[in-house]
Amino acid sequence: MQALTNAAPPQDLMRYPDPTRMEDILLGLLEDLRNTMINGSDDVPVLDPLELEHVEIHGEDIDIPGLTLTLTDFVLKYLSTFEVHSLHVTNVLLIRYTINFDGSIPLLEADAREYDLDLNIDGLSVFGKGEASIQVIKPRVTGRIEAAVRVIGGLTLEITNCDIVFHLEGIKPKIRGLFGNEAASDFANVFLENLVPDLVTTFESDISAFLNELIPEIANEILADLDLSGIFG
Repeated sequence: MQALTNAAPPQDLMRYPDPTRMEDILLGLLEDLRNTMINGSDDVPVLDPLELEHVEIHGEDIDIPGLTLTLTDFVLKYLSTFEVHSLHVTNVLLIRYTINFDGSIPLLEADAREYDLDLNIDGLSVFGKGEASIQVIKPRVTGRIEAAVRVIGGLTLEITNCDIVFHLEGIKPKIRGLFGNEAASDFANVFLENLVPDLVTTFESDISAFLNELIPEIANEILADLDLSGIFG
């Protein structure tokens, strides 16, 4: 990737959006995203609700050795209900911006007509098969993203750094068939409801490190081929 510089030809200086304009653009893009999630587009299917006939997860994909999980008729709802509590852009240098933000989703709900779980870790075997649903209560993301704008034949945006923290108010799982025993399932649901929020707090730095590595990689792959001149005016 070509190195970013702070210099720009004089005729291009007016093409860089000021921070207030950048805030308006980002908020507008988020509303466009919300609309696309609900209604889809020519290139993007409806994402709220997100419906997948079959999902298969293996431990090596998410760094949990010994895990195999399949979900049948999986549905994720309320992604489009995200709320932006604050979004503030500052201009660090001419072409570099810092975006501070705080956003949440009041409630996410995931359902699967059937799950099939097999997990073997440190001699412990966890298994189950049946219906499953989970409510994720007020997941929240706060942090800072640093981005750079470049004018070379067009206008592109690159995320250069981010510092993101994930919060979670609570979960309400309803998983049937764990260990092939309904009493065990009831106990596991109560256990997870109390354990998971504490785990998110305990491993906050690890979750942040994962997000801070993943988000720029995915975002820059999408942004690399986009000429944003029309959006930025």
